[in-house]
Amino acid sequence: GLLLVNCVTPRHIEELKTELNELKQQNQNTQDMVTRMDTIIATSAEANNKMRNDIQFSVKEIQEQISALLENYNDLLTQLNKLNSKENVKTIIHSSPGSQQQNSATIYQDNQSNASEFDCDKAYDDAFLLVHGSEYDNAITEFKIFLEKCPEHSSIDDAYYWVGESYYFLGKYHKSVEYMNKLYTEFRNSPKIEQAIYKLARSNQELGKTKESKEFYQLLVKDYPGTLEAQQAKERLKDLK
Repeated sequence: GLLLVNCVTPRHIEELKTELNELKQQNQNTQDMVTRMDTIIATSAEANNKMRNDIQFSVKEIQEQISALLENYNDLLTQLNKLNSKENVKTIIHSSPGSQQQNSATIYQDNQSNASEFDCDKAYDDAFLLVHGSEYDNAITEFKIFLEKCPEHSSIDDAYYWVGESYYFLGKYHKSVEYMNKLYTEFRNSPKIEQAIYKLARSNQELGKTKESKEFYQLLVKDYPGTLEAQQAKERLKDLK
C-alpha cells in the first residue's frame, strides 16, 4: 500500500480531477438533455391535444353545416312542390276548352277584385328562394314584408325562422336572437322549434353569453331528446364546461 501511495504524483491527481470534472459536466449535459426532452414531449402532447380538440370541433361544425344543408334542401323541395302544384292548377284552368270563355270572364273578375290584394304565397316563395340563393339581405327584406302583410298566414312561424337564420349567416347574432326568440315564445308547436332553440343557443354562444347558451342547450337535451339538435347540444355542452 505504501508503494502505491508513493507512486501517485501530483500529475495523476490533476488528471483524476480533470476526468472527474468531465464526468460531472457530461452528467450535467445529460440532465439538461433529459429536461429538454421532457419539455419537448410535454409541448408535443399539448399541441397534439389542441390539434385533436380543433379537429373534433371542426368535425362538429361540418356536421352542423351538413345538417343545415339537408334541412334547407328538404324545405326547398317542399316549396318547389308547392310551386309546381300551383302551376298545374293554372294550366288546368287555362286549358279547359269547354268553359274557356266562362273561365276567362271569371279570371278577369277575380283579377279585378284581387288586383290590390297582396299575394302572400308568392311573397313567401320568393323570399324563401332568396335564402337558398344565399341572398340573405334581400331575403330578410322580403320576409319582413311578408310578416307585415300576412300575419295570419300558415307559414308565419317559418318566416320568423328564416329571417333569424339569415341574420345568423350574416353574423348578426343579436338580430338572429330577436327573431328566433319570437318563434320560440309565440309558436311553441312550430315544426322548427328545435332548430330555433338551437340557433338561440348558438347565437348566444357567439355573443359570449355562456349562461343563456347553456340554458338553451340544456332545454334541447331535456325537452327534445332524440332530435339531431339535442345530440348537437350535448356535444356543445361538453365544450362549455
